[in-house]
Amino acid sequence: MEAGRPTEGEHTIGDMVERAARAGVIAPILNAVAMLDRRTQEVAFWPQQSVDEAR
Repeated sequence: MEAGRPTEGEHTIGDMVERAARAGVIAPILNAVAMLDRRTQEVAFWPQQSVDEAR
């Protein structure tokens, strides 16, 4: 994570989101988890930039 590379969780969640989309399955909770995972990484590694973007 500290190197800024994708985490295992990001790969796993991303794979599930892609599989659901290919199967035509609507997965709002899974999509929300994926979004929260990305946002958490942004805040963890670029806190000032994330705060500035939120304004």
